Amino acid sequence: MLATGGNIPFTAEKYKNSTEGKCELKENDTTPTKQFADDEGHNSTGLTGQLTQMKKLNPKLKVMLSIGGSDSNKDFTKLTKTKPNTKKFVTNALSFMKKYGFDGIDIDWEYPNDQESKDKLTSLVNEFDTQLSIKNSLSEGSKYLLSIAVPSSQSQLANFDLASIHSKIAKFNLMGYDQKGSWSSSSGYQSNLFQDSNDPDGGDSVNGTVHYMLGESVPANKIVLGMPAYGHSFNTNKLYSQFHGCASIDGVQQDNESCTINYKDLPPKGYKDYYDEDRGSAYAISPDADEKIGQAKEEKRDDINNGNGGEVGKTGTGVIVYDNEKSARAKAQYVKKMGLGGGMWWDSEGDSANCNRSLLMQFVDELGGVEKLGDVTVKDGDDKTNNNNSKSGACGAFKTHALVVIFGNVLLAVLL
Repeated sequence: MLATGGNIPFTAEKYKNSTEGKCELKENDTTPTKQFADDEGHNSTGLTGQLTQMKKLNPKLKVMLSIGGSDSNKDFTKLTKTKPNTKKFVTNALSFMKKYGFDGIDIDWEYPNDQESKDKLTSLVNEFDTQLSIKNSLSEGSKYLLSIAVPSSQSQLANFDLASIHSKIAKFNLMGYDQKGSWSSSSGYQSNLFQDSNDPDGGDSVNGTVHYMLGESVPANKIVLGMPAYGHSFNTNKLYSQFHGCASIDGVQQDNESCTINYKDLPPKGYKDYYDEDRGSAYAISPDADEKIGQAKEEKRDDINNGNGGEVGKTGTGVIVYDNEKSARAKAQYVKKMGLGGGMWWDSEGDSANCNRSLLMQFVDELGGVEKLGDVTVKDGDDKTNNNNSKSGACGAFKTHALVVIFGNVLLAVLL
């Protein structure tokens, strides 16, 4: 397994008029001095202390430092304004990486939007590769890694010079989510494996983006399929229709700007979820949905999402799109079929603590169980939960996952 600390901030604004480009930890849960303790007497200091503790439990675990995050294009553009800026930023980032015991760097540049930023990203990757190669040549132990997050939107992905950088990147973390959301012109699936011809916006799909990357010479085993541990809600009565903000759902916490709800809270009380087998995605509908919806089969896509949208409830009722247990298993099958490098989730806090529902555990179990991965040590008695739906009893490894959950905002990955 690999855990990537989510969006460790870098101080581009502070150093916008200099060539420092320093990385630093801010006063939050990542702070090295913040103390944590759990009910079983495990004590650790800060996020980095907890990650170090996990590595002691499983020496094969790799922990990457992710730099960047949402809307970071302007910050990265400032930090890479000149070649000396870029070199100094990389030097400082790698010093930070080594100081806190990380196993590599993950570049999360969201997103290059023109030729200039595309070229700057390529230069940044080259500089990281140059400096990491020197460090690795001097190291007798395990080698430092370089990974990069890439969007599922093919129009955005066009601003990544994949053909040029793929030889320098260990893993491409494909963010196969947020294809639809509060910013979209219509409601619809956000993480569908396959394209839906009913989508008036055309829409991207995971499969389409994977094939785009393969066409740019990215090896399949370097592509890690990203999946959401959350859903997007729409205040509308149809898929593929205009909407007005988030669905109003009693007793469920959601981000009022992005309309996101943690997977562990889905489906909301009274909502019914359905799995669209043809698209490899799931959705839930409000308790006010009409009788036609109530008769739909979970196992197979029905005609409620036909070409004219299909009613899913009264005006003002909600539609939520997300991955469920069946989606996770379908995507594990896809990863095996396509020979991809594994799967990942954003983020750990959103997954269910119920092993029978956990997206991570369903995915791993569909791959053949944790013993198939080779890099996970499972101790007898780690988890007494009975997994009646599991093919190989993968719940025994769940305690490793639970340790990651306490960090919040941590990206998880299972690498093959």
